[in-house]
Amino acid sequence: MAMKKAPPVRSTEYLDKIIRERFSGTLMSDRKWVKLLGRLVDHAHLVKKCRVKLVWEEDSGRELFIHPHQSYQFDYYASAMEGMVSGPPGGWYAYREIEWIAFPRHTGTGSGDPVQDLQAIHRLLEPVAELSVEMGEEALKIYGYK
Repeated sequence: MAMKKAPPVRSTEYLDKIIRERFSGTLMSDRKWVKLLGRLVDHAHLVKKCRVKLVWEEDSGRELFIHPHQSYQFDYYASAMEGMVSGPPGGWYAYREIEWIAFPRHTGTGSGDPVQDLQAIHRLLEPVAELSVEMGEEALKIYGYK
């Protein structure tokens, strides 16, 4: 799956323009993203795979890495995260760049690949108030914008 090349500068103005043009509303604040990431990191054993779609890309070929040893003010911060998103450009991503994250039930293509418990992940995230959640048979998706 080919990813759209990152814009040369992901400036505030550039992101504001994309968000205005593509979405009717913002569903997640930085504070909610921090709370959500904290819950995921605290229960990383439940997360086998998490896909992420950035607002400036056409495809969702990236992953959001969740590990039990990540910590606030080291890997994720009040308005951004570092080294948690796969693909170029590496480094920092502002939460406002995230269109959605998704937890696929099947984490690979083989029959022996791990299967994620989507109900357990959904229950884990319930304390994060007013999330826009789409629960399907094959994936759980959390929206930052719609």
